[in-house]
Amino acid sequence: MSSRERILTDLRAALTTPVSAHPAPPVPRGSAEPASPWPSAAAQFRERFESLGGHWHEAGTSSAAAGLVAGLVRGSGATAALLTRDERGLLDRLDLESALSQTDCRALRQLESRDQSELVGVMITGAECAIAETGSLGLLVSAGQGRLASLLAPVHIAVLEADQFVATLGEFLERVGPRLGSGERSAALLISGPSRSGDIEMTLSVGVHGPGEIHVVVVPETERR
Repeated sequence: MSSRERILTDLRAALTTPVSAHPAPPVPRGSAEPASPWPSAAAQFRERFESLGGHWHEAGTSSAAAGLVAGLVRGSGATAALLTRDERGLLDRLDLESALSQTDCRALRQLESRDQSELVGVMITGAECAIAETGSLGLLVSAGQGRLASLLAPVHIAVLEADQFVATLGEFLERVGPRLGSGERSAALLISGPSRSGDIEMTLSVGVHGPGEIHVVVVPETERR
């Protein structure tokens, strides 16, 4: 029997054999995922985030968090700060407007003119999630809200609670998918460190098309009211 005939014979035999008669592939032993080297999603996020040039701050209480934010704003020298994307009401609970009143920076909730937008030196936001595997912040945009706030100011301060860290991008998409699909939210923004741009000579520039400095301030979950 030639090689060709042998192959054809084997194929015919395989086609006439019921699927149930074919043995299942062996299950590999020890195929469980290895233990994570990080004690928590927050710890992994911090490592990734700082490696991208972000700045991590952890507050013990709400008042400490407000003081941290006010100190960062004061250090930036900004004369106006925009408080936005606060679906949880966290910025209100921290009473950041009162905290900023102790600085020389004016707190704005919305922009009323283009001239006013040019004065904004700091953007202060909440976030939907912080994604551990990439060190990215995930923010949602409401229909008609626009995405200018993510590019507006040279300094971005994101305030998070301890329960807002997720392990993977997939978990983030599972959380926000229904709202994006229903049209409740128009877009999701992923922010991974300061804005970066590379020109034709492969020279990396920071802060050209967005914030050149980004901070995360973490508030304990127990502080939620």
